[in-house]
Amino acid sequence: MSRQLKFRVYIPDHEKFTHFQLGDFDYSDRYLHQHEYPVQQFIGVCDKNGKEIYEGDLVNFSEEDKPFEVRYCVDSEGAYYGLIDPKDDTWGYKLSTDNEYEVVGNIFELPCKPDHNGECMVCDCWLSDCPLRK
Repeated sequence: MSRQLKFRVYIPDHEKFTHFQLGDFDYSDRYLHQHEYPVQQFIGVCDKNGKEIYEGDLVNFSEEDKPFEVRYCVDSEGAYYGLIDPKDDTWGYKLSTDNEYEVVGNIFELPCKPDHNGECMVCDCWLSDCPLRK
């Protein structure tokens, strides 16, 4: 079974993603050579709602009650997708198919939702201190 190689690039001027596959370099190719437009790859897994998970997505899962960022990691154990704690930018978990993940946002479109007191309803911090906004 081969995995489908899909990518996306966030275009700030349009406030949206453009999605493409290998060989689809019509609209997105002008953004691929600029560092302010990082290319994010589909990791080959969908969340519990069927939404594709890409690098840079923020996901919730059963072991934690806060979102983690999906990142690619290479270390002495090999290469894998890991979940980063956005509060202190440390590795939290390896991404596995044993958990049910839910995409709640991404590093460009944050899931922060202020309540009536100005606190983030996702991480329970003041919006000015919210680790997802850094």
